[in-house]
Amino acid sequence: MSPGDLLAGRYELRSPIGRGASGEVWQARDTALQRDVAVKVVSLAGADDAETARFQQEARTAASLNHPHVVGVYDAGTDGDRAFLVMELLPGPTLATLVREEGPLAPERAADLAAQAATGLEAAHRVGVLHRDVKPGNLVLDARGRVRLVDFGIARLTEATGTRLTATGMVVGSASYLSPEQARGDAATPASDHYALGCTLMTLLTGEPPFTAEHPMAVLRQHLDEAPPRVSDRRDGVPAWLDAAVDDLLAKDPVRRAAGVAALQRGGPPSPGATAVLPDAAPSPSTTAVLPPPPPPPPTTRRRLPVGMLAAAALAAVVVLVVVIAVLAQDDDAPPPDASASTSERSTATPTPTTDDPGTAPPATTDGAAEPSTLADAVAALRDVVAQEARSGGLEGKTADDLTKRVEDLQKALEDDKPGKPGKPGKGGKGGDDEDDTLAKPLDEIARKLAEGQEKGEVSSSAADRISSAVDGVRAFL
Repeated sequence: MSPGDLLAGRYELRSPIGRGASGEVWQARDTALQRDVAVKVVSLAGADDAETARFQQEARTAASLNHPHVVGVYDAGTDGDRAFLVMELLPGPTLATLVREEGPLAPERAADLAAQAATGLEAAHRVGVLHRDVKPGNLVLDARGRVRLVDFGIARLTEATGTRLTATGMVVGSASYLSPEQARGDAATPASDHYALGCTLMTLLTGEPPFTAEHPMAVLRQHLDEAPPRVSDRRDGVPAWLDAAVDDLLAKDPVRRAAGVAALQRGGPPSPGATAVLPDAAPSPSTTAVLPPPPPPPPTTRRRLPVGMLAAAALAAVVVLVVVIAVLAQDDDAPPPDASASTSERSTATPTPTTDDPGTAPPATTDGAAEPSTLADAVAALRDVVAQEARSGGLEGKTADDLTKRVEDLQKALEDDKPGKPGKPGKGGKGGDDEDDTLAKPLDEIARKLAEGQEKGEVSSSAADRISSAVDGVRAFL
């Protein structure tokens, strides 16, 4: 392919964005709608009609996802011996580029970026779509600095071309981010995406994935046999809850990984007395959500897996030998292509504006947290809920900005009024009539803006419920 080529009679290729073993990514022009797009092209050599149809069906499902942390998928199809996926063109950079240029990220920033990716994965899993190739190169920042997952459906097609997963047990993926079950040649599950997210978070925090080696086969063996390193062994200053969350995500037991996802979405350790909530997964008749046991305290020496598990892994050696043939082609040591990130990363061209759709995945919840004991605590709780929803995508567009401003007004009114007059026993400083009037107006404005945002589709139902509940919590002290 070269600049000027016309794909499917519609998409004019302009300039290459990236190239990898799974295909090429181009900045292109949609000549029908006159807009710039990103197009990923994959060879169909070795894929049969059923595999091609499955790719197109999964791409259509991904296109139906209107979520702030999933890239917009506009089109998918075939042109001769090539399949293509047309996506929203993002300004970038990818998280791979971000780490390469800035080094390991601050724990708070890394956790926030991973939490955004987790909500995008949850939305995809809820409709039965797996990503299969989560890695820093497939997480791209949009114009608002939010993480977007790209390349849905491409990994499935790559598995089908030339390797025939169902026939030989081969698998294609990035060795450094491949789950143990995929390394064995088993089918991917939502937990496989969570494992890859754990590898990605390790990279964001430390600058490299959990397992590295000169040969991909050695990396696969580590995924299968070795206990993952702790983030705290590689760097200082990482919160204990985040260290434990990464360890849960990298667990060999797929069930345990859900605890790591829940911790990311919660943004910290469970509140005292809180009830843990596992993230949604793709529907499966044989899947039962089970709360994992709490992680053990970090050991003082390198952990080793039981001899029995090592013996079982040895039985999978033959499968690993087959798997590695496909993984060798991935060139994990090379910088990953910037997926649908535009060439504005390397030029001064103005990036194409992105369009943002309302999110559908529920944000992190504070259910189970202790009841506010004072009016100031109730206002602070409302502020935190609005901030969490704006960050996770439950609040979108102007509504997110308006509600944030209204909460700031409420907090300023509270500070100006200097509440704290004695109230009824147990109410924690319930104020008088003047305080009621001072705070009632900002609360009414918040309720009005929330209702308007729902009508415009900028507020998810779960966000509306949480914010309304927090508003009622403030009113209880008036």
